[in-house]
Amino acid sequence: MARLFGNAIGKQGQRSYTRLRLGIPAMLVLPHEHRQCVIDDVSVSGARVRSDGPIRCDLSAELRFDRHRLFCTVTWSRGNQAGLSFADYLEQGDMQRLLWIVDNREQWEQQRQSLGARSWAAGKQRE
Repeated sequence: MARLFGNAIGKQGQRSYTRLRLGIPAMLVLPHEHRQCVIDDVSVSGARVRSDGPIRCDLSAELRFDRHRLFCTVTWSRGNQAGLSFADYLEQGDMQRLLWIVDNREQWEQQRQSLGARSWAAGKQRE
């Protein structure tokens, strides 16, 4: 199992937490638009996302995926990628759920499709 918590080397310019590669779809809610994106990787303190176009830096946003609604700030942007810093750290249980998604991708996709079908039947818009 990957190390998900605790400080790494901690030198300036290096990340403090291990990042988990996800590659899962998400929605980035920006002040004037909703943008579909893919979460390339995530840590307890932030994420790297990929979108169909550039995302301006220093914007407040909400990242929506799986069961999460995370408030964040766009801290950097290069081309169609952006770095997000979460307002609050993810809990250990949340990171374990994300690791489960990585290890059980097919089962997670089935659950996601089932939830989407139920939401559609109930007249709710799926994100």
